[in-house]
Amino acid sequence: MDTTSNQIINNLIDSVKILTNSAMADAGYDKTIQGIIQECRDESLGYYKVRYQNSILDAYAIDPSIKYSKNTLVYVQIPQGNTRERKTILGSTSQLGTSYIEDEIENTEISDVSGNLLSSTESLTYPISLYTDYPKVENNE
Repeated sequence: MDTTSNQIINNLIDSVKILTNSAMADAGYDKTIQGIIQECRDESLGYYKVRYQNSILDAYAIDPSIKYSKNTLVYVQIPQGNTRERKTILGSTSQLGTSYIEDEIENTEISDVSGNLLSSTESLTYPISLYTDYPKVENNE
């Protein structure tokens, strides 16, 4: 492969990385943490103070009829990972199990796209232009 073709492919890969990183940064996802009930602020609303690391968070039980006592270890869902949003207590670790977070991750499909994506033992052709008469770069490893 000549230097120009390599530069074009590298520029294309860099562009895809930038777009992917930008999309990942903008993507919203909920974060689930383990916290410890500090106190009940309003039993009728299921409103609790929960300690997470060195912070105290306000959180509401997903089911206000379930009561949590002080020092109960609970799972708390933080919408979009934003602690300013309303946080939800999903349940206690004794109710949901101590591996609840790991089980959720384990049941999620994750694809590893690291490494050299252009390496292959097969001969591949990569289009580098949108025109119909585009040049082709051959990978003959």
